Amino acid sequence: MTDDDKRKALDAVNIIELERDGRLKGRSCANGSKQRSYLKEYDSVASPTVSLEGGFTMLLIGAHEGREHISFDVPGAFLQVEIPDDELVLLRFKGRMAEMLGE
Repeated sequence: MTDDDKRKALDAVNIIELERDGRLKGRSCANGSKQRSYLKEYDSVASPTVSLEGGFTMLLIGAHEGREHISFDVPGAFLQVEIPDDELVLLRFKGRMAEMLGE
C-alpha cells in the first residue's frame, strides 16, 4: 500500500446501539467528505439530500394547503453502490473499534 493510498483512506464511522431486547446493533459507513480534496471535476460524492430550508418550506406550504405528510426510511439505500474492480476503497478504523477488530 502506498503512502498516497494511506492518505486517501476514508475514516469509518461506527454506530453501536443497545436494542430494547438487549441485543447490540451496529452500523458502519465511510466518511466520504475527505474525497472532495482529490476527486476530479466530474466525480461527485454528493448525496441527494434536501436542504433544511427546503424541507421546512415544503412542510410549511403543505401545512398551509392542508396536506398530510409522512416520512419513511429506505433500508440499505446507501449500500447499493457499484465499485469498479480496478478501484481500491480503504477504510480506516480508529479507537475502540480498531482495538476490537485487532483482538
